[in-house]
Amino acid sequence: MPDAIQQSHIFGGGAASSILSPAVAVMLVAGGGAGLWLWWPSSPGPVPVPVPQQPQPQPTVDKMTLLKSAAESALQGFQCAKLLAHTQQTGDIDVTGYVASEADKQEIMARLQKLPDVGRVGEQVAVMRPPLCDALGVIGDTTSARLNDPSGPQIDPGGALGTYFAGQSLRIGVTATSLFKGYLYVDYFDGAEGYVVHLFPNDLRRDNAMEAGAKVDIGSLPQEVKGYEVRAPFGTSLIIAVSTPEPLFGAPRPTYEEKDAARQYLADLRQQLKRVAADGYQNSLLGSYSVLTLREN
Repeated sequence: MPDAIQQSHIFGGGAASSILSPAVAVMLVAGGGAGLWLWWPSSPGPVPVPVPQQPQPQPTVDKMTLLKSAAESALQGFQCAKLLAHTQQTGDIDVTGYVASEADKQEIMARLQKLPDVGRVGEQVAVMRPPLCDALGVIGDTTSARLNDPSGPQIDPGGALGTYFAGQSLRIGVTATSLFKGYLYVDYFDGAEGYVVHLFPNDLRRDNAMEAGAKVDIGSLPQEVKGYEVRAPFGTSLIIAVSTPEPLFGAPRPTYEEKDAARQYLADLRQQLKRVAADGYQNSLLGSYSVLTLREN
């Protein structure tokens, strides 16, 4: 009987080499020496077990960062307003600035108090009705206006720290910027009736060219004492002062401009300040303001 399995096997007179693999090979030999190999796969090896994937750690969410962003978003959408939220790591929020109405002020507080993870909510938000908020917007947008900035024009509001009572006369001291020789503009905006009085320059004080650091004492002239007497309606008013290196207007404006004319004046003031800035003086437009409180008693 011929060998069944060797390194070389003869089939039908030919030579074939076989290398035994992990499969099992069996040769069937028929008469005449011819053979046929049959192959069975060997038993499969162990199937790998998948290793469970560990969840990737998520970045830690900073609640205070989210609260700060939410607070800033809550202050958006108010007309004639400027607001700033100061968010502490404790979750406390303090809001400063101004709005155009008491209703807006209450809405701000309501929005902030609803925020997740909020703590105490405090506010120092002034209600500055038009045209007061409009005037603040103009000098805030077009001048380097910062409260108590020593480089800007200085306003002494007079009275009892800016509070006047019925029958008293306004006495406002304004010092031009100490940085350069130029021109000074001082306006009074009434919050109750919406008019503007141009305190300087005007028909009584036509020349507003000022040496650096020079002062004007508004309310000291006899005509001013009578004309600037406090009477009803009472409430909040605003003084704004602007120092510029060149004149803003080619012709004097009326000393007194009522509601619609006051709005037009603010539009003209904004335009003229932008014009001077475009002339290369954008860093030499200095503004300041002071709030007056007018009371009956």
